[in-house]
Amino acid sequence: MEDAVQSHATQLGSLTSDAQLLTKSLSDDVTAMAVEVQDWPDSNALVARLTDAERELADLRRDVAKLQANLGSLSEQRTDPTRDTATQALTSEGARPLFARLGEQNRAYVMMIFSVADLSNINERFGHPVGDNVLSAFVANLRQVLKNEEIIRWTGNEFMVVVTDVALANARLLAEEVLAAFATRRLKLRGSGEWIGMVTGSAGIVVGQGADQAAALIQARAKLYRATIKGLGQVEA
Repeated sequence: MEDAVQSHATQLGSLTSDAQLLTKSLSDDVTAMAVEVQDWPDSNALVARLTDAERELADLRRDVAKLQANLGSLSEQRTDPTRDTATQALTSEGARPLFARLGEQNRAYVMMIFSVADLSNINERFGHPVGDNVLSAFVANLRQVLKNEEIIRWTGNEFMVVVTDVALANARLLAEEVLAAFATRRLKLRGSGEWIGMVTGSAGIVVGQGADQAAALIQARAKLYRATIKGLGQVEA
């Protein structure tokens, strides 16, 4: 939203500059014609120049009207509470139906919680938009490895994936694949190409059953904490 508004503001500033240049150009043309004939300019030449100026100003007015309409539509947009704006992962609210189904079906599942390391330092050094891009890149890795699974942004730098019909040992291999693949990515700043540095994370994994999700969450976060203490890129299951 902020990027779109900034882009529109830049375009509007450019259009304003174009209009000012057009007005100055028209004034210069009229002055030049008057000097050339030592009198008021030829009426045909003046009419032609005014016609061109009128057409160009009409184009500018249409562009401005289009920008205003786009800004109006942006202001009317509402944030989807079920999706995280930065990563398009599910929010904790958006994940409620998923957990409800697990409870109703009394199904066994594997809960994986990932954390992206050093996010606060990235935000401090490069700004929150860069931090959001790093998180988006991590979610992209999750989706690449854990195909067809919903990704949940649980807290600021924590993401949860709940899978069924997957053994704990296989879930651990998948989590290790996610972290290893992400650690090899060379994340760079747009524009300058400056390398952000190696970014990785940790994961905690537990097996849960049915509606007892609160207990599974506590255990998973405890394992995530132990994995973080061990070092970057670690998985505790």
